[in-house]
Amino acid sequence: MPEREFEAGENGRSVMVAIDAPSMGEGDLDVEVRVVAAVQSAWLAAREAGPEQPPADSLMHPDQLKALDWLEENEAAVAELIGQAAGRYAFYGETEYNPDLDDERDDPPDAVEVFIELAIIEQPDSAGRCGFRFQGSWSEDEEHGLGVILYDGEIIEIGAQDIAV
Repeated sequence: MPEREFEAGENGRSVMVAIDAPSMGEGDLDVEVRVVAAVQSAWLAAREAGPEQPPADSLMHPDQLKALDWLEENEAAVAELIGQAAGRYAFYGETEYNPDLDDERDDPPDAVEVFIELAIIEQPDSAGRCGFRFQGSWSEDEEHGLGVILYDGEIIEIGAQDIAV
């Protein structure tokens, strides 16, 4: 893995890092890692107590670091899956096809050209499943992203972004 620069905001609510992203061409993908309140409090206390800033990546859960590594290694495949899901979303205005809405609709495209602009890694649950929320070229606003659930290096669910929260 290349050397990463982790940056925490003043309030320590999240950590930002950029990863190499094939879906972005030659560019990098911004990743925001959401922080648990208890870890945030401890980090802020350590920052106040001493002359040295605690490292920003100390705010992250080990499963989030693993999820970040996984995302960087598999970003092209994730972008392809998101392209397929975004194709359904862009075509139907939803992440899951509901045949009860209209039997006359054409089949959705297999994929649309997608540029992921931001990935958010949510806190893992007690089983170590991490949620990702993706915003990108298909997103109309913050509430129309796509969610991915990762467990043990495998995508186990993809859908509307609220599945990842």
